Amino acid sequence: MKKLLIFLGIAVLLFSSMPMSFGTSTPIAVTSMNWYSTNSTELAAPGYSYIPLVATFVTESALVDLNVSFNFTASGSYFGYSYVHGPNKDLRDYFTFPITQTGGKYTIYQLTNISASAPSGIYQMTIDYSYISGNRTVSGNVTGQVGLLGTINITPLQAYFGLPGSPISATSYESNIPATVYLENDGNSPATNVTVTYEPQYPMSGALQQLVIPAFPAYTSIPVTFTVNTGPATLVTIQDFNVTVFGVTHNEKFSVKLASFPYVVGAAAAFDTGTVIAAQGMKNVPLQFYLEDDSPVPVANVSVSYTPSSPLSGVTQGTIISAIPAFGSVPVTFLVSITGNTTTFYQNLTINYNGTSHTTDFKVIVPGYSNISLVNYYTTPPYIYQGEQFVLLKVALINGGNSISPPLNVSATSSAFSVSTTPYHLPGLNSGQLLNLTFLLNASMATGPADIYLHINSKTLTLTETILNKGSVELSSGPISVNSGTNGNLFEFTAKNNGTVTLMDLNFHILTPDLFYIDVPSSNPLGSLTANNITFAQLKPGQAITVTFVMDVESAATPGNYPSQLVVTYMLNNSSNQFLVTHNFNVSVTETPIQHLSSTTGLTYIVIAVVAVIVVVFGVLIMRRRRKKN
Repeated sequence: MKKLLIFLGIAVLLFSSMPMSFGTSTPIAVTSMNWYSTNSTELAAPGYSYIPLVATFVTESALVDLNVSFNFTASGSYFGYSYVHGPNKDLRDYFTFPITQTGGKYTIYQLTNISASAPSGIYQMTIDYSYISGNRTVSGNVTGQVGLLGTINITPLQAYFGLPGSPISATSYESNIPATVYLENDGNSPATNVTVTYEPQYPMSGALQQLVIPAFPAYTSIPVTFTVNTGPATLVTIQDFNVTVFGVTHNEKFSVKLASFPYVVGAAAAFDTGTVIAAQGMKNVPLQFYLEDDSPVPVANVSVSYTPSSPLSGVTQGTIISAIPAFGSVPVTFLVSITGNTTTFYQNLTINYNGTSHTTDFKVIVPGYSNISLVNYYTTPPYIYQGEQFVLLKVALINGGNSISPPLNVSATSSAFSVSTTPYHLPGLNSGQLLNLTFLLNASMATGPADIYLHINSKTLTLTETILNKGSVELSSGPISVNSGTNGNLFEFTAKNNGTVTLMDLNFHILTPDLFYIDVPSSNPLGSLTANNITFAQLKPGQAITVTFVMDVESAATPGNYPSQLVVTYMLNNSSNQFLVTHNFNVSVTETPIQHLSSTTGLTYIVIAVVAVIVVVFGVLIMRRRRKKN
């Protein structure tokens, strides 16, 4: 033995002479932490007191004067020290080990108070330690995990008038009758000193009463009995009471039934719409409520009042039920409009009978729904060009729901099209019914994809069409001057494609007053039928062509300017209609020198000259006659 002590002393001296390592390793390591005892599986719950917390640890080396204790201050505010004997109820236990073995296993414990407000979970518990190393004291701490997994949940299970196991039939205005409430602890941990406090509330009365249950095991029920007076109560009365467990109080409720007193409750509610399924948007729909007398006593003269609430609307309505048999039901019907889109909701009726009044709730389901969706759409013509007028947009809609839709307000808007059709105001669409609508559109000068918005009540659908480039042809001409009565005059024009698409099937027509007409060779008199229609197969982008008409001028054409037009029509590759462009020009009519002399001014001078000549001739003849006589 002496040799062993000498060996241990040498070992301690050697250990104390070694430098301390301040790394992450610790001289002791916690291997387990349990409530009650080592390797115990019992649970502790919030509110428990004087519960042993046991920790087992091993030492990594031989330690001298090892002091170990739990540090609850470092572990949070939910745990406190406790001591069973003596005046000091808050005592921290310290454990001292003079010398430990390397790898030795040691156990410490601490009587613990657990706060009733501690949440369930896994907690890190701190253990402080200190030991002697050479001529100084080394201290530190380690942690271990312990679970706070116990639960206590005390709630009412059932209640009735009478003593435990002996229910009675209580009626209105009885005094000092027992009411028993069965409480159940469905938690996994027992409770002690459970306090139950109850003061009867209207329509019952009685004194404040308090009962203490010394022990309440887990998963068990315990009856508590109070003394009450009944009043003008309905069949079922609900009472409040308090349960205090480990200083924490929570409120619970129980209900008891009176015999020989009627009680009207709501049984069911449904729309009475026949073969049509009730859905949003319906007006003045019959809503049927079933009221049930949930007692063995029939009830008479039941007054019922109902005001529809969202998602229903309507006026306040009322009726009187002459009688409801015991355990029987009677329907009442009110008219409502389904304005909201909620499908499951509650409505309540106010019921008056036997001098009492209460409300009862009904769960209401709107089983029907409508779903207006787009089946198809197309335009006539199928290709739309810039500035195109009178485009027909044809839309096919369907109600894919299981019930009739609300009345439909359908309109179309677009920034790329002007819509000439006014909004449609239509009745509801039956389930599965198709609806065909037509909108008259005028395209703008924009090009590319263009959205058309179809508004159906609060729903908006987007339709997309493409506006195609219609091309651009420029027509020009120089001054055109002709003489009246002349033939074979050339009227020349230039047509240039300034756009980005090829123009096809171009047809040029000249429109002039009747004083001008197409020159037709006498050898081809039928040429007049087509002479005013010059055609070209195509005109590519940037290409220019010269168009010439050979024209004759009536001799009756007087000098002046005559307004005229050149008209060209063309097609595009996939257009179904022709595009038309016009060019305005003037034809200037002038006179030849001969025509100028034969004009009104020239004729006047000729007449004067002729008269002058005649006068001169007559004068010469008269003078000759006079000379002969002489």
